[in-house]
Amino acid sequence: MNQTYGLIFFLFLFAPIFVFYEIFKKHWADKTLKKTFWIAVPAGVGAVFLTRFAYLLVEFFLGYDLRSFLSGNHSWQYLLMASICVVGLIEEFIKTAVGMVVATLVDSERGSTVIFISLVGCALGFSLIENFHYYTNFGASVVVPRVLISATAHLFFAAVCSVIIAKPNAKKRSDCKISLRIIAGILVASVIHGLFNFMVFYYEIVALNGIMLSIMFVFLLGIYEAWISVMKMDEQKVLCLTGCPGCGSIAFHHSRFCSLCGSRVNVLRKTGMIVEEKKDN
Repeated sequence: MNQTYGLIFFLFLFAPIFVFYEIFKKHWADKTLKKTFWIAVPAGVGAVFLTRFAYLLVEFFLGYDLRSFLSGNHSWQYLLMASICVVGLIEEFIKTAVGMVVATLVDSERGSTVIFISLVGCALGFSLIENFHYYTNFGASVVVPRVLISATAHLFFAAVCSVIIAKPNAKKRSDCKISLRIIAGILVASVIHGLFNFMVFYYEIVALNGIMLSIMFVFLLGIYEAWISVMKMDEQKVLCLTGCPGCGSIAFHHSRFCSLCGSRVNVLRKTGMIVEEKKDN
C-alpha cells in the first residue's frame, strides 16, 4: 500500500507540467511551440543542477547552508538582500540562460511565443526537481501544498521575464538592445522572486492560507496576461486569410493566433502583403 501511495504521489509531482500542457492544448497545433516545451522541461531539470553548483560556491563563501541563513535570526535587510541578490539572481539568471539557449536552438526567428514557452518550460522542470527534493527530505505533507505554490511562482517569474525579453525579438532590433532587455528581464524576475522568498521566510506565511492563495491568484492572472501579450507580438511576415479551429472565425491578419479565443489559426490564403516595420519612437 505504501509503495502504491508513493508512486501516486510521485506522479502528482508531475501534475503542474501536464496541467499546463492541457491548458495550452489548443496552441500545440503550432509544432514549434510543442517541440520547444518538451525540450525546455528537461532543460529546466538540468538548470537545477547548475543552480546547486552555484549555491555550493556561495555556501562555501558564507561558511554555512544558505537555507539556514535565510531562516536564521538575521535583520530583515540582510534577508532581503540575500533573497534578491543571491537566491533570486542565481535562479533567474540560470533558468533564463538555459531557456534562451533552448529558444535559440529551436527557432531563433520566432521571438515572443517561443521565448515564453521555453522559459516557462524551464520553470516547470526546475520546480519539478525542487519539489522532488522537498519530498525526499520533508515528506508528502510538506510538498503537497508546495507543489502548487512552487510551480505557480516559478511560472510567474518566467512569464514576467519572457515578456520583457520577447518584446524586442518581435521586431528587428540591435543586439545591444536585445541584450539589455535580457538583463532587464533577469533583474526584474530576480527582484520579484527575492521579494516573494523574503515575504515567505520573514513573515513565515503558512502554505495555502488566505494570503498565499491571494498571491497565487495574482500570479496566475499575471501568467495569463503575459501569454496574451506575447501572442500579440507573434506575427507572420505576410497578411493572411486565416481560419480559427477553436471558434470558427475567419479574418485577415498577421497574427498566428486568434484574437478572439487564442487558438492557433490555420492559414487559408496568403495575400503577399509584407508586415510593415514600426519605427521606434
